Amino acid sequence: MHVLNNISSLPEAAAYDVVVIGAGGAGMAAALFAAIDGASVLLVEHTGFVGGTTALSAGTTWIPGTHHSASVNKSDTLADAARYLTNAVGERTPATLRQAFLDNGAQAIKHAEANSELKFRACAKHPDYISELGGSTLNGQALEPLPFDGRLLGDLFSLLRPPIPEFTVLGGMMVDRSDINNLLGMTKSWTSLKHSARLLLRHAGDRLCHPRGTRLVMGNALVARLLYSLSL
Repeated sequence: MHVLNNISSLPEAAAYDVVVIGAGGAGMAAALFAAIDGASVLLVEHTGFVGGTTALSAGTTWIPGTHHSASVNKSDTLADAARYLTNAVGERTPATLRQAFLDNGAQAIKHAEANSELKFRACAKHPDYISELGGSTLNGQALEPLPFDGRLLGDLFSLLRPPIPEFTVLGGMMVDRSDINNLLGMTKSWTSLKHSARLLLRHAGDRLCHPRGTRLVMGNALVARLLYSLSL
């Protein structure tokens, strides 16, 4: 992927198989899948940052039936996921579209992970957001992006939309649920103390060279992984 400051700098004869308008999470994912399948792709973004609202979010990706799901919830079924999806979405989308999502979601995750730096995990405790609906589960269907080292982006790191302040501490150190638990328990557990010490030392080093922490989690990690994959 070539990064251009202005689309007018494109050669007049430039041609692409796929043009994606908007470099939010969905747009970047569309560009990545097209590129994985061999298409030449132009990704266009109006603002000075990539990531859209995905970069500001927790980055949870709801895909039932993946190999990650089986690692934490062996009783999870696509039938339950279909019931939950119908209860949550209702008739606002065609049933055939919902079924296509369920039939192909797991393979899409496997395909992306095998051919890019997009990596996910399923947490032992991550209930569906509307947990009172029939078909919901306590874990397995909601996937989180793995943390990402923003230093790998090089100059592209400056294009990444910063997270909301609520997801950071100490002037730009991103933390997720696991980090918060360890920081709160650092005086009670040797494991939490080691985890917290690594975070703090890493952030101290980051602030010598970067305007914010480069250990990225949640939505920032998801967007960074998409951006890094597109740059390779």
